[in-house]
Amino acid sequence: VAWEVRTQKVPVFSEKVLIKINIYTKDKRTDEDNLFIYCKWILDGLKQAGAITNDSRKFVHCVPEVFWYGKGARTEVIIESDS
Repeated sequence: VAWEVRTQKVPVFSEKVLIKINIYTKDKRTDEDNLFIYCKWILDGLKQAGAITNDSRKFVHCVPEVFWYGKGARTEVIIESDS
């Protein structure tokens, strides 16, 4: 995740942010709660890459959602200021 963040030149956020993590699955077989572990990996990667100061609740409000896409799996991460 950190490598991808650096490659895409994600800006540095020093204040509290809202992070929306949209997980698109190719089928409905996987339980949503099993997919939410991706959120921890994504937040850790954003912190490691320096895009966010800290991944604690003081700095991040994370909103994960799971959607059935049908054509293939993908994950979108949207970072917005939460001030």
